[in-house]
Amino acid sequence: MSKLPNAPLVEVVFELRWKLESKEELDKHQYLHGDIYALVKEKYPYRENLYPSEVPLDVLAHTPTHRFRKEKGGYPLVQTGVGLLTVNTNDKDYFWETYKDECIATTKKLFDTFDVVRNKESIVTVLQYQDFLLFDFEKENVYDYLKNNLHIEIKQNFFQTKNNPYALNLSFQYPTECGNLEIHLQRASNQNKENGILVKTIMLNSLPVSSDKLHIEEWLEEAHKITSRVFKEMTKGELQANFSKK
Repeated sequence: MSKLPNAPLVEVVFELRWKLESKEELDKHQYLHGDIYALVKEKYPYRENLYPSEVPLDVLAHTPTHRFRKEKGGYPLVQTGVGLLTVNTNDKDYFWETYKDECIATTKKLFDTFDVVRNKESIVTVLQYQDFLLFDFEKENVYDYLKNNLHIEIKQNFFQTKNNPYALNLSFQYPTECGNLEIHLQRASNQNKENGILVKTIMLNSLPVSSDKLHIEEWLEEAHKITSRVFKEMTKGELQANFSKK
């Protein structure tokens, strides 16, 4: 997940999620996007409404409803929703220290302007890396690819066929000292409509809110170290060497 000439990185997402515990809290979310936009518009002036205003808020929990960018289609970006705030970037604009600082600054803006989160006992934090690996499901065997490139061995004896599996949906979850580590692999297509495997490496935790603040920097650093180490170990060998080729 470092800056590589042929990096597979598609997107990095930092999320803050919080529970909705009353109708009063739900009603306050109708103002969240405006309050956040007022604080980020100098850097992210381009606004997008992701859902029509007539859609009820209670069906959109933890779903992005508004997005703020520097320009149309640009990264990084900030999103708000009911019980949700995210900071996203892509491979082109990803530099860890810069991205981490943006996550911390945006978290501070949320706490400064929105009393709902300040009054919570804890908030869920998520750091997610999405990487795309080209793979032809029709011509190649995904079992062999997983074994030879991602150090994952899968065998089955319940169905005999000469055809290759044409889909993949595989998940692993592990507890760590930093929260839950999740690894998801699934068939997907990139922007060029090429088929492949989308790998999501995720760290998720619930952090206590202390003195109306969320102390996020230490968690971000540790979550970054773990997800980075796991992805490097998963792809070590020829696949990882290809990431460095120009």
